[in-house]
Amino acid sequence: MGAVEARDLSLGTALSGVSFSLPIGSCTAVLGNNGSGKSTLLGML
Repeated sequence: MGAVEARDLSLGTALSGVSFSLPIGSCTAVLGNNGSGKSTLLGML
């Protein structure tokens, strides 16, 4: 299990079935095109 874990997140058309696990001590970037759901994902966390 990671320090941060999300399973099957969905919100409108921006996010559908997103799952991830971030290990303790890792450095992670969220990248994507405009309107791809980056801010929506971070807002849900």
